[in-house]
Amino acid sequence: MYELMTSGTFGRFLQAVPPALLVGLVYAVCRAAALHWNRPPAWGREVVRLLFVCYLAGLAALVLAPQNLWGDILYFLRTGSFEYGSPPPFSGGINLVPALVRLLTGEYSGLGGWVTEMLVGNFLMFLPLGAFLPFVTDRVTGRSIFAVAALVPLAVETVQLAVGRSFDVDDLILNFAGIVCGFFAAKAVAAAAVRRVRGKASPSK
Repeated sequence: MYELMTSGTFGRFLQAVPPALLVGLVYAVCRAAALHWNRPPAWGREVVRLLFVCYLAGLAALVLAPQNLWGDILYFLRTGSFEYGSPPPFSGGINLVPALVRLLTGEYSGLGGWVTEMLVGNFLMFLPLGAFLPFVTDRVTGRSIFAVAALVPLAVETVQLAVGRSFDVDDLILNFAGIVCGFFAAKAVAAAAVRRVRGKASPSK
């Protein structure tokens, strides 16, 4: 298990599972205690909210914690020492040149391997954030989503720099795109579902 969770992209994502489940369990217990059981709760909305909380916890574990934090924890549980080695605060780099510019200028010979993996991963990681928003809040609209999609990745990248990870403009761009695409895709699905329900409810001619 240690080798699986500390090697490769799958291992890094697997490290998000324990905190997601733990936070989800705490939320479910607290939410159940807060619900007014004199009337049936809206189970669909409650399940979506629980999944959203689990997703946020897992996302935070992936992008806000020091790069090797979970490896440190697993290493300590395995050996009893802290020799795995997370980077110190403010030790990461800053990249303000997008990968597309590097590709066009010849600095990158191609977007293969690790570069493509990171670019696609940063888009996909934030896609669910945008997709959840229409179902958990009415405050985010088609206009304000662009501000949310810009500010959330900016805050994440700033925290990453503080915990020893890098500040990368590619992450900002792809996180922004993931949130926006997820939001409008979810809105389209919700609108289609509403139209379908209304169509079934309307009397046939």
